[in-house]
Amino acid sequence: MQRPDYGIDAPGLVRAFFSIGGIALTLSLGLILGFATHRGWAAVLAVPLMVIAIYTISMGCFMIHYSRVTKLGDREPEGFRTRIISFKARDRSSALSRL
Repeated sequence: MQRPDYGIDAPGLVRAFFSIGGIALTLSLGLILGFATHRGWAAVLAVPLMVIAIYTISMGCFMIHYSRVTKLGDREPEGFRTRIISFKARDRSSALSRL
């Protein structure tokens, strides 16, 4: 059985997250590495830009992971999550029987 492919949810938003994150990361690293002439305001701007970069890139990664892995696992009646839960329950019951 072939695994279904529903694509990525909101591809424009994912693209925007990665674009904004890349721009913020580039500007932040540029400021940190000393391409700015004034160190005082460069340090003040570099920290928020790095936070924006980390947040937007991680949100883009989360959205891709949800679209490709989590959503498909939730869709399948005997999906990945169901197998893990039943496996854990089996381990727990066998551990209790050994006592």
